[in-house]
Amino acid sequence: MRTITNTGEFKYFHPINHKRNALGFRVLAAWTGGYGGGEVPPFSRFYMGGENDIRGFDIRAISPVTYIPSVTNQAVTFTDNRHLSGAGYPTQGSFTVPVVAYTITFPGADTQGVANFEYRIPIAGPVAMTLFNDVGTDGILDKGALKLDPTGVTNINQQFPLANQGQQLQIAPGTNFRLRDSVGIEFNVNIPIVQAPFRIYWAYNPLRYYGTIVAPYDKINLNALTQQCSTLGLLNPLTNKCDSSILYQIQPVIQNPGRLNYFEPRSTFRFTVSRTF
Repeated sequence: MRTITNTGEFKYFHPINHKRNALGFRVLAAWTGGYGGGEVPPFSRFYMGGENDIRGFDIRAISPVTYIPSVTNQAVTFTDNRHLSGAGYPTQGSFTVPVVAYTITFPGADTQGVANFEYRIPIAGPVAMTLFNDVGTDGILDKGALKLDPTGVTNINQQFPLANQGQQLQIAPGTNFRLRDSVGIEFNVNIPIVQAPFRIYWAYNPLRYYGTIVAPYDKINLNALTQQCSTLGLLNPLTNKCDSSILYQIQPVIQNPGRLNYFEPRSTFRFTVSRTF
């Protein structure tokens, strides 16, 4: 898949305090899209976080969150009165119920922007200290680019009418273009032989995502389940529904959607070999 990526970057340094210290500023913005209207593969999308953009966050951990549907089978057991053991007791039977479940995933962004501010102070020789503030965000601007295979969507809707699954992926609320902020202090040592600065920094993240993301509820085909219960003699004659023992096993599946504890760190201490800009 061919992609188009546009990136713009601006850097500026201004000496102060009799040119001993310096103020540094960088702005970077980027956008990517599929060539000829195609989709961008996950490995070509943007994931922010880490020493090159927003220092206080884990590397490539900042991304919008989406839900991908998939069909799985849930095993159900029952007491089979039609087949008896050698001692004349009912045996244990089982069957499977198709379930459409939603997996929480990180698809990456098609647009990102970051601004880095630094106040650089030489200490002695190759050792310097930097006070920094990194602010940035990424997200999905072209939401129509994240689409499921139309054949798969049709199969899901035919098998699970209540799913009402659309071709476009849903984005978890509060995760698209959510602003992150990281402030901290950095000590670096420029080593001429390596031609790169060794640095240790501590960062505090006043703007972060800290919460639980809940996927849509799993869904089953109630008509298919009722038909299966009817075939196996597991229908309640009063309600014409599956026996309570069957429903008891199904309820936890459809009432407990997938969850993700998306707890970004409050602070970070890290050693790296490089500069942010």
